Amino acid sequence: ENGIAYILGKPEEHIVRLTPVGLNMYNSIFHQRPAYEHIQRSKDGSCLLTFIATNRQITNYFFTFAQEAEIISPKETRIWMQNRYESASKSYNNCQ
Repeated sequence: ENGIAYILGKPEEHIVRLTPVGLNMYNSIFHQRPAYEHIQRSKDGSCLLTFIATNRQITNYFFTFAQEAEIISPKETRIWMQNRYESASKSYNNCQ
């Protein structure tokens, strides 16, 4: 169920919204990719994917997607990602 890097975490349900670009990224980046349980496609090409995975696997995999992926739930994982992006943005703003 989990790769060796994620055996210590507790798998739980995560819902992730992907833009059309994000879905292309998901379909082409195989390294440590979590398998989705369910996909709900929208008319605009975006989709909601449901995963049963550890927080670490979800955050590790989707962090590089930036604005092409949005963690919908769980709320704690969503807030963690938001804080990481804000922290990174501040680092770049301080370089001027």
